[in-house]
Amino acid sequence: MNEEQAKLNRLLKTISMLKTPLGRTLESMAGDLEIHARTVRRYINLLEANGFLIDKSISGNRWFIVPDCDGDSNLLNFSLDEAVLIRDLVMNGAHNHPLKKGIFQKLYINSELKSLSDNLIEARINDIVNKLKRAVKSELKVVLKNYHSVNSNAIKDYLIEPHSFSTNYMAVWAYDIRGDLNKQFRTSRIGEIQVLDIKQSNISKHKSFNLDPFGYEGEERLEILLQLNLASITKLREVHPKAVKYIDRQGDKYIFRGIIHHVEGAGRFILSQAGDVKIIQGDSLIEYVRDKFKMFNSQHGIEEILDMAF
Repeated sequence: MNEEQAKLNRLLKTISMLKTPLGRTLESMAGDLEIHARTVRRYINLLEANGFLIDKSISGNRWFIVPDCDGDSNLLNFSLDEAVLIRDLVMNGAHNHPLKKGIFQKLYINSELKSLSDNLIEARINDIVNKLKRAVKSELKVVLKNYHSVNSNAIKDYLIEPHSFSTNYMAVWAYDIRGDLNKQFRTSRIGEIQVLDIKQSNISKHKSFNLDPFGYEGEERLEILLQLNLASITKLREVHPKAVKYIDRQGDKYIFRGIIHHVEGAGRFILSQAGDVKIIQGDSLIEYVRDKFKMFNSQHGIEEILDMAF
Protein backbone atom coordinates (compact mmCIF):
# COMPACT_ATOMS: atom_id res chain seq x y z
CA MET A 1 0.00 0.00 0.00
CA ASN A 2 1.52 3.35 -1.05
CA GLU A 3 1.36 6.52 1.06
CA GLU A 4 -1.66 7.91 -0.78
CA GLN A 5 -3.60 4.70 -0.14
CA ALA A 6 -2.42 4.65 3.48
CA LYS A 7 -3.79 8.18 4.04
CA LEU A 8 -7.13 7.20 2.52
CA ASN A 9 -7.22 4.07 4.66
CA ARG A 10 -6.52 6.07 7.85
CA LEU A 11 -9.16 8.66 6.99
CA LEU A 12 -11.83 6.01 6.39
CA LYS A 13 -10.84 4.25 9.62
CA THR A 14 -11.12 7.57 11.46
CA ILE A 15 -14.65 8.01 10.13
CA SER A 16 -15.54 4.48 11.23
CA MET A 17 -14.17 5.05 14.75
CA LEU A 18 -16.01 8.38 15.07
CA LYS A 19 -19.26 6.55 14.26
CA THR A 20 -19.12 4.35 17.36
CA PRO A 21 -22.07 5.15 19.69
CA LEU A 22 -19.99 6.53 22.57
CA GLY A 23 -17.24 8.04 20.40
CA ARG A 24 -13.49 7.66 20.80
CA THR A 25 -10.68 9.60 22.43
CA LEU A 26 -7.94 11.12 20.29
CA GLU A 27 -5.40 8.93 22.05
CA SER A 28 -7.27 5.67 21.43
CA MET A 29 -7.78 6.49 17.75
CA ALA A 30 -4.13 7.49 17.41
CA GLY A 31 -3.11 4.16 18.93
CA ASP A 32 -5.25 2.17 16.50
CA LEU A 33 -4.00 4.18 13.53
CA GLU A 34 -0.40 4.21 14.74
CA ILE A 35 -0.13 7.98 14.32
CA HIS A 36 0.14 10.95 16.69
CA ALA A 37 -3.00 12.33 18.39
CA ARG A 38 -2.31 15.71 16.76
CA THR A 39 -2.66 14.03 13.36
CA VAL A 40 -6.03 12.57 14.37
CA ARG A 41 -7.12 16.06 15.40
CA ARG A 42 -6.14 17.33 11.95
CA TYR A 43 -8.25 14.58 10.39
CA ILE A 44 -11.20 15.73 12.51
CA ASN A 45 -10.65 19.33 11.41
CA LEU A 46 -10.55 18.15 7.78
CA LEU A 47 -13.81 16.23 8.16
CA GLU A 48 -15.52 19.19 9.84
CA ALA A 49 -14.36 21.47 7.03
CA ASN A 50 -15.94 19.07 4.55
CA GLY A 51 -19.43 19.04 6.04
CA PHE A 52 -19.24 16.49 8.86
CA LEU A 53 -20.93 17.43 12.14
CA ILE A 54 -18.58 16.24 14.87
CA ASP A 55 -19.24 16.70 18.58
CA LYS A 56 -17.62 15.82 21.89
CA SER A 57 -19.09 13.99 24.87
CA ILE A 58 -20.08 15.85 28.03
CA SER A 59 -16.76 14.85 29.59
CA GLY A 60 -15.09 16.54 26.62
CA ASN A 61 -12.62 13.78 25.76
CA ARG A 62 -14.59 11.52 23.39
CA TRP A 63 -15.30 12.56 19.80
CA PHE A 64 -18.11 11.27 17.56
CA ILE A 65 -19.94 12.00 14.30
CA VAL A 66 -23.46 13.37 14.76
CA PRO A 67 -25.95 11.98 12.20
CA ASP A 68 -27.50 14.65 9.98
CA CYS A 69 -31.11 15.75 10.15
CA ASP A 70 -32.02 14.04 6.86
CA GLY A 71 -31.74 10.64 8.48
CA ASP A 72 -28.27 9.71 7.34
CA SER A 73 -25.02 9.38 9.20
CA ASN A 74 -22.48 11.93 7.96
CA LEU A 75 -20.44 9.81 5.59
CA LEU A 76 -19.56 10.31 1.97
CA ASN A 77 -21.98 10.24 -0.92
CA PHE A 78 -20.21 8.05 -3.46
CA SER A 79 -21.69 6.30 -6.44
CA LEU A 80 -21.69 2.48 -6.40
CA ASP A 81 -18.71 2.36 -8.77
CA GLU A 82 -16.79 4.79 -6.58
CA ALA A 83 -17.63 2.81 -3.44
CA VAL A 84 -16.28 -0.36 -5.04
CA LEU A 85 -13.15 1.50 -6.11
CA ILE A 86 -12.57 2.74 -2.54
CA ARG A 87 -12.43 -0.86 -1.43
CA ASP A 88 -10.00 -1.67 -4.23
CA LEU A 89 -7.86 1.37 -3.45
CA VAL A 90 -7.51 0.36 0.16
CA MET A 91 -7.18 -3.39 -0.37
CA ASN A 92 -5.38 -3.80 -3.69
CA GLY A 93 -4.64 -0.45 -5.29
CA ALA A 94 -6.12 1.09 -8.41
CA HIS A 95 -3.48 3.56 -9.46
CA ASN A 96 -4.70 4.56 -12.91
CA HIS A 97 -8.45 4.20 -12.53
CA PRO A 98 -10.39 7.13 -14.13
CA LEU A 99 -12.65 7.52 -11.05
CA LYS A 100 -9.73 7.92 -8.66
CA LYS A 101 -9.37 11.68 -9.06
CA GLY A 102 -13.05 12.27 -8.38
CA ILE A 103 -12.94 10.20 -5.23
CA PHE A 104 -10.03 12.13 -3.79
CA GLN A 105 -11.71 15.40 -4.68
CA LYS A 106 -14.72 14.29 -2.66
CA LEU A 107 -12.54 13.21 0.24
CA TYR A 108 -10.43 16.34 0.49
CA ILE A 109 -12.21 19.20 -1.30
CA ASN A 110 -15.96 18.88 -1.71
CA SER A 111 -17.77 20.80 1.05
CA GLU A 112 -21.10 19.09 0.50
CA LEU A 113 -20.11 15.58 1.53
CA LYS A 114 -23.06 13.48 2.57
CA SER A 115 -23.45 9.87 3.53
CA LEU A 116 -21.76 6.73 2.30
CA SER A 117 -24.56 4.35 3.12
CA ASP A 118 -23.71 0.91 4.38
CA ASN A 119 -26.27 -0.25 1.83
CA LEU A 120 -24.01 0.81 -1.03
CA ILE A 121 -21.27 -1.61 -0.06
CA GLU A 122 -23.52 -4.59 0.61
CA ALA A 123 -24.00 -6.58 -2.58
CA ARG A 124 -27.41 -8.03 -1.79
CA ILE A 125 -28.90 -4.65 -0.91
CA ASN A 126 -27.35 -3.14 -4.03
CA ASP A 127 -29.07 -5.73 -6.18
CA ILE A 128 -32.42 -5.10 -4.50
CA VAL A 129 -32.12 -1.32 -4.84
CA ASN A 130 -31.09 -1.52 -8.49
CA LYS A 131 -34.04 -3.76 -9.34
CA LEU A 132 -36.43 -1.46 -7.50
CA LYS A 133 -35.01 1.57 -9.31
CA ARG A 134 -35.60 -0.18 -12.64
CA ALA A 135 -39.16 -1.06 -11.60
CA VAL A 136 -39.89 2.53 -10.57
CA LYS A 137 -38.46 3.94 -13.79
CA SER A 138 -40.33 1.44 -15.99
CA GLU A 139 -43.50 1.50 -13.82
CA LEU A 140 -43.48 -2.28 -13.28
CA LYS A 141 -45.01 -4.39 -10.56
CA VAL A 142 -42.74 -6.16 -8.08
CA VAL A 143 -42.93 -9.10 -5.70
CA LEU A 144 -41.07 -8.63 -2.42
CA LYS A 145 -40.22 -12.11 -1.18
CA ASN A 146 -39.65 -12.99 2.48
CA TYR A 147 -40.12 -9.44 3.71
CA HIS A 148 -39.53 -9.15 7.47
CA SER A 149 -42.46 -7.09 8.73
CA VAL A 150 -42.01 -5.65 12.21
CA ASN A 151 -45.60 -4.42 12.48
CA SER A 152 -47.19 -7.80 11.72
CA ASN A 153 -44.35 -9.79 13.30
CA ALA A 154 -44.23 -12.05 10.25
CA ILE A 155 -42.21 -12.91 7.16
CA LYS A 156 -44.30 -12.82 4.01
CA ASP A 157 -44.45 -11.84 0.34
CA TYR A 158 -45.91 -8.58 -0.96
CA LEU A 159 -47.14 -7.68 -4.44
CA ILE A 160 -46.37 -3.99 -4.80
CA GLU A 161 -46.06 -1.04 -7.17
CA PRO A 162 -42.93 0.85 -6.06
CA HIS A 163 -42.94 4.57 -6.85
CA SER A 164 -40.39 6.52 -4.75
CA PHE A 165 -37.45 6.16 -2.37
CA SER A 166 -36.31 7.58 0.93
CA THR A 167 -32.88 9.19 1.31
CA ASN A 168 -30.04 6.87 0.21
CA TYR A 169 -32.55 4.17 -0.77
CA MET A 170 -32.96 2.97 2.80
CA ALA A 171 -36.65 2.39 2.08
CA VAL A 172 -39.05 2.33 -0.86
CA TRP A 173 -42.56 3.77 -0.96
CA ALA A 174 -44.92 1.41 -2.70
CA TYR A 175 -48.59 0.69 -3.20
CA ASP A 176 -49.44 -2.65 -1.55
CA ILE A 177 -51.91 -4.15 -4.03
CA ARG A 178 -53.49 -6.74 -1.75
CA GLY A 179 -53.65 -4.38 1.22
CA ASP A 180 -54.92 -1.49 -0.95
CA LEU A 181 -52.66 1.06 0.76
CA ASN A 182 -49.33 2.80 0.41
CA LYS A 183 -46.55 1.58 2.68
CA GLN A 184 -42.89 2.10 3.31
CA PHE A 185 -40.72 -1.01 2.91
CA ARG A 186 -37.19 -1.06 4.33
CA THR A 187 -34.79 -2.36 1.69
CA SER A 188 -32.70 -4.14 4.34
CA ARG A 189 -35.71 -6.30 5.30
CA ILE A 190 -36.37 -7.62 1.80
CA GLY A 191 -35.30 -11.23 1.34
CA GLU A 192 -35.50 -11.39 -2.45
CA ILE A 193 -37.11 -9.34 -5.19
CA GLN A 194 -38.81 -10.25 -8.45
CA VAL A 195 -39.56 -7.54 -11.00
CA LEU A 196 -42.59 -8.60 -13.05
CA ASP A 197 -43.02 -7.77 -16.69
CA ILE A 198 -46.40 -6.27 -15.82
CA LYS A 199 -47.17 -2.57 -15.95
CA GLN A 200 -48.39 -0.84 -12.81
CA SER A 201 -52.18 -0.33 -12.89
CA ASN A 202 -52.83 1.70 -9.72
CA ILE A 203 -50.71 4.78 -10.34
CA SER A 204 -53.53 7.13 -9.33
CA LYS A 205 -53.40 5.57 -5.86
CA HIS A 206 -49.66 6.08 -5.35
CA LYS A 207 -48.86 8.31 -2.41
CA SER A 208 -45.83 9.14 -0.29
CA PHE A 209 -45.95 10.43 3.26
CA ASN A 210 -43.91 12.77 5.39
CA LEU A 211 -42.46 10.74 8.24
CA ASP A 212 -42.12 12.00 11.78
CA PRO A 213 -38.67 12.09 13.46
CA PHE A 214 -39.13 8.46 14.55
CA GLY A 215 -39.93 7.19 11.04
CA TYR A 216 -43.73 6.85 11.26
CA GLU A 217 -46.48 8.33 9.11
CA GLY A 218 -50.06 9.05 10.12
CA GLU A 219 -52.74 11.69 10.46
CA GLU A 220 -52.05 12.37 14.14
CA ARG A 221 -50.07 15.45 15.18
CA LEU A 222 -49.02 14.94 18.77
CA GLU A 223 -46.54 17.34 20.33
CA ILE A 224 -44.26 15.52 22.76
CA LEU A 225 -41.54 16.62 25.14
CA LEU A 226 -38.89 14.14 26.26
CA GLN A 227 -35.93 14.43 28.61
CA LEU A 228 -32.93 12.25 27.73
CA ASN A 229 -29.55 11.55 29.26
CA LEU A 230 -26.25 10.94 27.48
CA ALA A 231 -26.91 7.22 26.98
CA SER A 232 -30.33 7.72 25.40
CA ILE A 233 -29.31 10.72 23.26
CA THR A 234 -26.43 8.66 21.89
CA LYS A 235 -28.86 5.89 20.95
CA LEU A 236 -31.29 8.40 19.47
CA ARG A 237 -28.56 9.80 17.23
CA GLU A 238 -27.76 6.29 16.09
CA VAL A 239 -31.23 4.93 15.32
CA HIS A 240 -33.30 8.08 14.68
CA PRO A 241 -30.96 10.75 13.30
CA LYS A 242 -33.87 12.85 12.00
CA ALA A 243 -34.85 13.52 15.63
CA VAL A 244 -31.53 15.21 16.41
CA LYS A 245 -32.54 18.62 15.05
CA TYR A 246 -35.35 18.76 17.63
CA ILE A 247 -32.92 18.39 20.55
CA ASP A 248 -31.76 21.16 22.89
CA ARG A 249 -29.04 20.57 25.44
CA GLN A 250 -29.60 21.73 29.03
CA GLY A 251 -26.54 20.96 31.14
CA ASP A 252 -26.14 17.19 31.28
CA LYS A 253 -29.70 16.65 29.99
CA TYR A 254 -31.15 16.76 26.50
CA ILE A 255 -34.68 17.92 25.67
CA PHE A 256 -36.57 16.66 22.62
CA ARG A 257 -39.57 18.75 21.53
CA GLY A 258 -41.32 17.80 18.32
CA ILE A 259 -44.42 16.55 16.51
CA ILE A 260 -45.04 12.84 15.97
CA HIS A 261 -47.65 11.27 13.68
CA HIS A 262 -47.98 7.96 15.54
CA VAL A 263 -47.11 6.99 19.12
CA GLU A 264 -45.55 3.66 18.12
CA GLY A 265 -42.29 5.02 16.73
CA ALA A 266 -41.43 7.21 19.71
CA GLY A 267 -42.94 4.64 22.07
CA ARG A 268 -40.71 1.83 20.84
CA PHE A 269 -37.65 4.01 21.28
CA ILE A 270 -38.66 4.96 24.83
CA LEU A 271 -39.27 1.32 25.74
CA SER A 272 -35.82 0.43 24.44
CA GLN A 273 -34.34 3.11 26.71
CA ALA A 274 -36.44 2.53 29.82
CA GLY A 275 -34.98 4.49 32.72
CA ASP A 276 -33.02 6.83 30.45
CA VAL A 277 -35.94 8.74 28.92
CA LYS A 278 -38.59 10.74 30.77
CA ILE A 279 -41.85 11.72 29.06
CA ILE A 280 -42.64 15.28 30.11
CA GLN A 281 -45.49 15.90 27.65
CA GLY A 282 -47.61 13.55 25.52
CA ASP A 283 -50.54 11.84 27.24
CA SER A 284 -51.25 9.30 24.50
CA LEU A 285 -47.54 8.41 24.34
CA ILE A 286 -47.51 7.86 28.11
CA GLU A 287 -50.58 5.64 27.77
CA TYR A 288 -48.93 3.60 24.99
CA VAL A 289 -45.83 2.95 27.12
CA ARG A 290 -47.92 2.10 30.20
CA ASP A 291 -49.96 -0.41 28.20
CA LYS A 292 -46.80 -2.12 26.98
CA PHE A 293 -45.48 -2.42 30.52
CA LYS A 294 -48.82 -3.82 31.70
CA MET A 295 -48.71 -6.37 28.88
CA PHE A 296 -45.19 -7.36 29.91
CA ASN A 297 -46.31 -7.76 33.53
CA SER A 298 -49.29 -9.88 32.49
CA GLN A 299 -47.18 -12.18 30.31
CA HIS A 300 -44.74 -12.80 33.15
CA GLY A 301 -47.25 -13.04 36.00
CA ILE A 302 -45.99 -9.90 37.70
CA GLU A 303 -48.61 -8.31 39.92
CA GLU A 304 -47.01 -4.98 40.70
CA ILE A 305 -46.66 -2.53 37.85
CA LEU A 306 -43.23 -2.15 36.32
CA ASP A 307 -43.39 1.46 35.28
CA MET A 308 -41.28 4.39 34.22
CA ALA A 309 -41.05 7.77 35.86
CA PHE A 310 -43.19 10.08 33.73
